Amino acid sequence: MIEIIVNGKSMAWTSEKNVYTLIIDTLNYPAESSRFVVALNGELLPAEQWPSTRVNNGDIIDVLGAITGG
Repeated sequence: MIEIIVNGKSMAWTSEKNVYTLIIDTLNYPAESSRFVVALNGELLPAEQWPSTRVNNGDIIDVLGAITGG
């Protein structure tokens, strides 16, 4: 069982996932990654690394939306 925390909420599943699969397929964020950033265990993770970065038991992932202003 893989258990992680995403945006402060616990999640668990049995199969292996990478960050891209978690964010886009499981959490249903848009594939347009310029709208948000992902932090893995407190470190920003560039979008080009999402497909090659495995989600591990105990990881903490934060998805942060872009804020625009004037």
